[in-house]
Amino acid sequence: GTQHGLLSSQVTCVTAGLNGDIWLGTRGGGVSRYTTSVSGADNKRFTSFTRSKRQLPHDTVSALYRDTHGVLWVGTEGGLVRYDGENWSALDERDWLSGSAVNSISQDVNGIFWLGTDKGLVRYERGRSVPRTPAVTIQADRLYSRSSALPVVAKGGLVSFRFSSIDFKTRPEIRRYRCKIVPGVHT
Repeated sequence: GTQHGLLSSQVTCVTAGLNGDIWLGTRGGGVSRYTTSVSGADNKRFTSFTRSKRQLPHDTVSALYRDTHGVLWVGTEGGLVRYDGENWSALDERDWLSGSAVNSISQDVNGIFWLGTDKGLVRYERGRSVPRTPAVTIQADRLYSRSSALPVVAKGGLVSFRFSSIDFKTRPEIRRYRCKIVPGVHT
């Protein structure tokens, strides 16, 4: 319960994690991951994911579903959330979702998702096309459009990245890019 780190004692749904963890959806407390094997001095077993941490659009969770690729899908009063183990991304009525509350989530044998919402049934098929790689501009001592031209940046040096792409399907405020910086490698 709440005395052990769960933000709400009203558990609405439960699903198993990939490594034996248990995920709990709650009414008003977001999503919590219960770690079944805690090693070392850290005995905190619950990790919470909430609206205030910008991980969920709403803290009332009605549905949890782990898809065939291991991705966690969360149905909330404010839309659908996808968690791939690193990033949280939300979809709501501004994207394509009919209704704001997602009450149930399922996936058929063809990989199509079926969502029960406050305004009916929604069929969702993830796009199969790979998005274009965005153009990256790097700001160090000046602007660089090719990473291979970037000089070595001293420890503590300030570097910023600008991503630009043409994407008519994703709202700009929820568009996210992931990059990896590897020392000594120019691409």
